[in-house]
Amino acid sequence: MIEGIEVDAGAREKARLNSRAAIGPTLLSENFIEKFDVITLWHVLEHIHQLHQSIEKISELLAKKGSVIVAVPNSNAWDAKQYKQYWAAYDAPRHLYHFSPDTLGKLFAKHGLKIVETKPMIYDAYYISMLSTKYRDGNIHYLEAIKNGFLSNYQAARNENNFSSITYIISR
Repeated sequence: MIEGIEVDAGAREKARLNSRAAIGPTLLSENFIEKFDVITLWHVLEHIHQLHQSIEKISELLAKKGSVIVAVPNSNAWDAKQYKQYWAAYDAPRHLYHFSPDTLGKLFAKHGLKIVETKPMIYDAYYISMLSTKYRDGNIHYLEAIKNGFLSNYQAARNENNFSSITYIISR
């Protein structure tokens, strides 16, 4: 069974038509009957208004041996420090929260869940660097973005896996 959540009505209708899945408007308003083996949030968690209530509902919906897969920007990444207030992944006001591996682990631990594995999103460093140069100067500086994307990934590989964006596999 596949079900989904999409707050935008147009995107929700398109998702319904393309997937033939049940797509609801908000997580907290849906009454799911079954538990899920996998729940994914691809660059979604940082946008959720009722964060703790939503994670609690996700925990309740997760099957006993299920996994939650969360991809979010990492506010502790090298490129975040490099671009400072121009770091594109801050994306205020759309991003309500900013996470690091430590803060995300503590957040899910409050709801009885733990990070069991992480995977770097290597290409995000290049994309975020590209957007960051545009936010800073009004123009995209491709060579700088490539250089800083590489440096961000290089530093992350050497320093506690602080990649620009990280995918977390979370379970009970």
